[in-house]
Amino acid sequence: RADLALVDMRNIEEPYLDPRVSVVDALVHRGRGIDVDTVLVDGEVVLRDRQLTRVDKQALFGEIRDALDRPLSPQEEERRELARLVEPHLRQFYSATMPPDAAAFTAYNARS
Repeated sequence: RADLALVDMRNIEEPYLDPRVSVVDALVHRGRGIDVDTVLVDGEVVLRDRQLTRVDKQALFGEIRDALDRPLSPQEEERRELARLVEPHLRQFYSATMPPDAAAFTAYNARS
C-alpha cells in the first residue's frame, strides 16, 4: 500500500520554469492545492479529479447548517457582547501599528 499525490504541473511550469529548478523546489514555491489532481492514501483513492471520494460535501454542509441554525446559547451571547465592547479598544490600541494608507500584501489580507 502507498500514499501518492498526482500533481498537474501545467500551472507550476507556466509561463516558464527554468529546467535547472528541481521538481521539489517548483512544487514548494509554485504549487497550490488546486494543482493536486488525485491522492491515494494507503492505496485508497481519496481525491479523484480534484473531488473528494469519501466525503459527501452536500451532506456535510447540510449537517453544518443544521448544527448552526439555532439561537445562540447564553454563553455565546455573552461572548458576542464582550467582543462588541472590546473591539473599539483593540482598534484604537492597534491603530498606531500600521499607517492608515497601508495596502494589503495579498487578497487574504484585503478588506475588499
